[in-house]
Amino acid sequence: MTDLNALARAARPGLFETMREPELLIVLVLANLMTPALWATRDKIIARAEKRPEGPGETREHRLLNEALHFVDNHFTHLVPMDLVEAAGVIDIDAARIWVGAKHVDQALADIETEMSYRYVHGTVEAGADPTPLFREGHFPNYSYMTIEGMRAQRALLHRTRHKPIGVSVCADEASLLVALVCSLGEVSLREFAILGSAAHYSVLFFGAGDRYFWTNGKREFFDKTRWRQLVASGQEGNAQEVYNRRQVSVERIISPRGTAFLQEARSSLSAGEAVKIDRAARDFFGTDLIQLAPLLDLQIKGEMKETLSQSFDSLEGAQSAAEVRSLVGKLARRFSGSVYEKSLYCLREITVAHPEAYLVAAINGSKLRAAAQDVTSFDDGLDYIKGISNKTSAREHPDHICMPDETILFQRGDYRDRALLLFALLVAAPGMSLVDRSEARLDIGPTRAFVSWQGRSFETRSWQFADLDETQVMTIQSSLDMVTPSAGWTPLVSEHVV
Repeated sequence: MTDLNALARAARPGLFETMREPELLIVLVLANLMTPALWATRDKIIARAEKRPEGPGETREHRLLNEALHFVDNHFTHLVPMDLVEAAGVIDIDAARIWVGAKHVDQALADIETEMSYRYVHGTVEAGADPTPLFREGHFPNYSYMTIEGMRAQRALLHRTRHKPIGVSVCADEASLLVALVCSLGEVSLREFAILGSAAHYSVLFFGAGDRYFWTNGKREFFDKTRWRQLVASGQEGNAQEVYNRRQVSVERIISPRGTAFLQEARSSLSAGEAVKIDRAARDFFGTDLIQLAPLLDLQIKGEMKETLSQSFDSLEGAQSAAEVRSLVGKLARRFSGSVYEKSLYCLREITVAHPEAYLVAAINGSKLRAAAQDVTSFDDGLDYIKGISNKTSAREHPDHICMPDETILFQRGDYRDRALLLFALLVAAPGMSLVDRSEARLDIGPTRAFVSWQGRSFETRSWQFADLDETQVMTIQSSLDMVTPSAGWTPLVSEHVV
């Protein structure tokens, strides 16, 4: 059976979705590796590293990793929470509790409050970094984690910036992007990193053969073992534990392609051997047993990843292009249904996925789409809304990747496919429309045209008129009654549709 809700969360991952499914960060890594823009960036990094003068004792590996970090740091703008609110708005916490699960939402809020309390005590809260006053109002910043393709699209949010960066990011974006870049450079494999963090912040520990240990604290800070020990020895912040705390006091989970350790919940899907490897790597790098990671080796192992799935990541080693990774991931997705491989195709937003209904589930749980749908009481209302979006180009760079309706609304741009999905989702989510009509709507996307079927007629969004379906469809989404019936009033729609 296919869990459409899980695929929908992969199509539109955010902070709360990732709290429920930490593997979504691995999904983002894989989706990045299937994105041509990632490999174009990788080529730029290699070219810059080759031109850079070699420093004393500096290896090619150091130059590549430094260039990767500097590229992301210099070309992507990190949005603190309140900047994100200004750019992308807020979501309703109670709605998120229904869509994701109250347990996961409340854990995220607690992690963030813990981190903010520590920063206030130590005077390290930067302007706009504290979202906790929003919590009392029932709101939360509208986080949506993106591949490099989506991050580049988000530069449109920086309306008043004179010299715009090539992308906009938050810490989870940066963690997944940096992992993908370093893997594409061939300096680290998918068995040689672990993401440390909580809803408040994510960082990445890279470890390999010999003395190859690195830690990235978002895009702004990168340490090898020598630089980390120099920072600790400088005496400016105290011992290694205190130096780490100043950067990341909350570590509630450790995420690897081979499983996740939930440190506060006393459970893990990492094998005992994998947990030992990560524990030793952290001790060797940081020079101490971090308090945050202390529970790791004592966790009860539940649902340990099957060895065949764990070993499958090795098959991606040595890939040299987005197309090559896509081919390999496609084969693994067919072999391991419901795994990070299958989910990464939805995160990539391919229109050729096996269960495109997941895109509708993701769409109608988008806060901006739901808000817009409240005013739609007729098909013409939906058309009028779409007409208000003047830019008719997609925010996605790949012709076979589609935008979620919330993105089309946020960026105020979309091609005929994006507009068709937005119109379709508006009609299906509109509470003022006939339940029968909403449950019988259909979206058809072909090689050159896209159609929204409503009340027995098909509207074509390229010619902007009713027309007959006249070409083989690449993607078809049929609405159904369980997709359009709210569980209690005006709430997110959690699909019971299993295929």
